[in-house]
Amino acid sequence: MTHGIPMTLRSILDRLSILPSLSLALWLGTSNLALANAPAAGAGAPPPPKVGVIEVQKQSLRQQVVFPAQIRAVEQVEVRSQVSGMLQNVNFSDGANVEKGQLLYVIDRRPFAAEVAAAEAEVAQSEASLRLAIREAQRGQELAHSQTLSREAIEQRDAAKQVAEANLRAAKARLETARINLDYTQIRAPISGRIERTLVTPGNIVTSPFGSATTLLSSITPTDSLYVYFQIDEATQMGFAAQSPSAPLGEPVLVTLQGQNGLSETANIDYLAPTFNAKSGARQARATLDNSAHRLSPGQFANVRMHTAQLFDNPAIPAAAVGMNQSRHFVMLVDAENKVQMRPVKLGPTINGLRPVLDGLQGGERIIVEGLQRARPNTPVTPELIAAKPVTDECTADNTQPKPSAPLNSCFSANKP
Repeated sequence: MTHGIPMTLRSILDRLSILPSLSLALWLGTSNLALANAPAAGAGAPPPPKVGVIEVQKQSLRQQVVFPAQIRAVEQVEVRSQVSGMLQNVNFSDGANVEKGQLLYVIDRRPFAAEVAAAEAEVAQSEASLRLAIREAQRGQELAHSQTLSREAIEQRDAAKQVAEANLRAAKARLETARINLDYTQIRAPISGRIERTLVTPGNIVTSPFGSATTLLSSITPTDSLYVYFQIDEATQMGFAAQSPSAPLGEPVLVTLQGQNGLSETANIDYLAPTFNAKSGARQARATLDNSAHRLSPGQFANVRMHTAQLFDNPAIPAAAVGMNQSRHFVMLVDAENKVQMRPVKLGPTINGLRPVLDGLQGGERIIVEGLQRARPNTPVTPELIAAKPVTDECTADNTQPKPSAPLNSCFSANKP
């Protein structure tokens, strides 16, 4: 026993005192081995991620607005009979295209042919009476020289001649009327176009428009050219009026059937109502549409897309490259050191997939459009320049709600601060 400590306890303490030295030696040996086996610092670091960038360029963009519209016929003619009689024939197929002057209906012509014959006989009778009156008047003039006929008798013969002449003119007029009525028994197309179904079948009596009840036979609607009516809101109209009092007369518009975004037809505005509607605050406009391909029909509902007077001459970027952070727009750009920077921007409306930049970019910057999920502010990237591919898109306003009198997509958008 040493210093009062049992031998067994002393041995245990001596053994525990050497454990820290062994642990330190073991850790140092392991560390040295790890350092010896580790590669040189930075030799296996991954390269900066690749991102697709485009160079911002200035472009001239005009706002677009979309209005609801309805397609109507330029003209429509009702087919009615100008004489009364029994309908004998219908000479067209329902819904067919007819040409001007084409025979459509035939009314029983026999009564009218008889009227023509009677009128011709009356003309012949009047001509005979006139010839007799002329001879009597000539004879009276001869007798007047020999003073064998009184002055009164001579005047009576001259008056009889004048009456015969008037009777002949009246008879010829009645003959002309009879012939016209006979021609009216053949009802021909007054214009070219598509004819509706017939409303009267052979065997029925039709009445002329001069009677108490007018018979409507059918109607013809030309479809080679159509009208498109829509309402322009006051804000859009005032933007044009600032440039020209007659604007937007002559402006082209795109007409698309509602529910069909693929096929559009071009029309030109040719009419503006002289006043605004007091209830809606809108102004009626009309565009003329060439429908020679017969894709559209009167009565269909459509959307009219037109440019406004406002022109943006600013740097333009794809709408897909824009992000939002607490109601603020921003883009991710690559600086001269190939590091990502977040840049706040103030934007205009979306026009054909592009956003005009009102503030924040000057042009020439490289913004990231692909690989945004790999871009972090102040981190290096490997930029790859790609060609800009603007996508055709409807003009939309992102911060405004349309008013009842406003167009469907008014694009009068102002960025929130």
